[in-house]
Amino acid sequence: MKDIASLPVEDLLEELSSSSATPGGGSASALCASIAASLTAMVANLTVGRSRFAEVQEEMVQTLERSRALSKEFLDLAMKDCDAFDRFMEALALPRDSEQDRETRKRSM
Repeated sequence: MKDIASLPVEDLLEELSSSSATPGGGSASALCASIAASLTAMVANLTVGRSRFAEVQEEMVQTLERSRALSKEFLDLAMKDCDAFDRFMEALALPRDSEQDRETRKRSM
């Protein structure tokens, strides 16, 4: 699995702009969703523990927990997207000369 989560931002952007099939649009979208969830967690963090927001503390704690979980989930999905698309591209390259080749290729997709 391509570990795009460990790449420095500049390297990730370089990978996204390269001719490589992955990371691609699905991974980029999942990364954007992960960032959005992290920003939601940031807002919840700025609210939790402040007396002037006491009436929404429970909701903000739940939002914080859920946002952190979603951020991790989206990041995992970004990496899984890379893996799935790499396997699909490998399947496309399989021979299709015989019926058995075509069946193997079809199952691989």
